Amino acid sequence: MAHTHPPAVVTMSTLRSVPDVYDQESCFLAGTVGIVEEDYSGLASSEDRVRPFAEALRKYHAVILPNHGAITRGDTIQQAVFLMMLLEMMCQRHLVVAGASRATGIAAKPIAPEVARATQRELMSLKALPLVWSDFMTRLRQTDSDLFT
Repeated sequence: MAHTHPPAVVTMSTLRSVPDVYDQESCFLAGTVGIVEEDYSGLASSEDRVRPFAEALRKYHAVILPNHGAITRGDTIQQAVFLMMLLEMMCQRHLVVAGASRATGIAAKPIAPEVARATQRELMSLKALPLVWSDFMTRLRQTDSDLFT
């Protein structure tokens, strides 16, 4: 699992909204993003506070927490971290598209859910996540090599 507070995810959490799928990368998360529908009530420091999060993680790979951030789960920590990065990109895309739609008056057209899920299955059959993770790590080593010393 991974938990953090990426800016676009936090913005979506205040809207209590799951982002639409507008691009191929977001298809990785098609149908696997949920939101805990409750009001923020402080730190999640007790079992009764975290129970709704745990229950949501049974159903979803990414769970947006109200006025907070998100938790992702994967088969490995790499997958959980990568899904968190994808969730942030998905939320960023959603917010940009919504703004562009308002500014231009042109209705945005998300990818149809059945097409997004089919694309997700195809991406997973290609074992794309490990390839994308490897590419990400290569770029990170080039831009932030001191992280690896």
